[in-house]
Amino acid sequence: MFAMKKTLCARGIACFASIVLAGTPATCPTVVRVGFVDSPMSPYLNGSGADFDNPPGKLVDWIRVAAKRTRCNPYLDVHRFPVGSRSRVELADGRYDIASLGAYLPENESIAAAPMHDGRVDEGLAHFYLSYSLFTRKGESEVRWDGQHMQGPAGFKMGMARALAPKLLAERMGWPVETGLGNLNVVNMLLAGRTRVAILPSYALEILPPQRRGQLEQLDPPVIGVWYYALASKPFYTRYPDFMHQFWGELCRVARPEQPGLSPCRKPG
Repeated sequence: MFAMKKTLCARGIACFASIVLAGTPATCPTVVRVGFVDSPMSPYLNGSGADFDNPPGKLVDWIRVAAKRTRCNPYLDVHRFPVGSRSRVELADGRYDIASLGAYLPENESIAAAPMHDGRVDEGLAHFYLSYSLFTRKGESEVRWDGQHMQGPAGFKMGMARALAPKLLAERMGWPVETGLGNLNVVNMLLAGRTRVAILPSYALEILPPQRRGQLEQLDPPVIGVWYYALASKPFYTRYPDFMHQFWGELCRVARPEQPGLSPCRKPG
């Protein structure tokens, strides 16, 4: 399917015209631009940079199945973008209609829409959950974490990628941060001694070779848990609210059963 993407995109104008002439309701999008982060998140996203590996990963499969299950069944134009502030800018500018993974934080409320329930974001329809933990090099004795406070040597730095939720946590806690380009880069900084501790998501160990996994030690408990949503740009949601509500429900029902320990999705009503 991904090998066909460039051909389909090249024919995008003709395809779009033929779909419109066929009488697609105005409440349905015919093409939806979906952005995925450009860092590996195996098994959820495979490959890095602008390209997807084959298979592309569970997250891509979930998004495709959920879109197909809506009554609109639009064509998905998929791309990858850098995690962090640039992805927010591109969603705000309308370069993407949906960001496949986004935390609904106050910083995102003005640019993005997420499923809501009783006036607040609906965790019962989030399709992905990540916990973030602190990691040190094995044998590290000066960095300690008790679930509330972290202690470390004078002048030490913490490595982390550009994900918004842990970034805001570090700012709130006053932790000294050195930002890496991605989780693999953050691990490299830690093992090279540039940082003494790192914040990494729960899947981080899965993308490392076994030898490197053995060089890290995880400090319990996790520092933060984050629910993630398929965030829609405000203009796209305003134009297609019915599609987005169908899509959020289908995506949750597809994705949660494949993530052990997550409760079932909230039923409408």
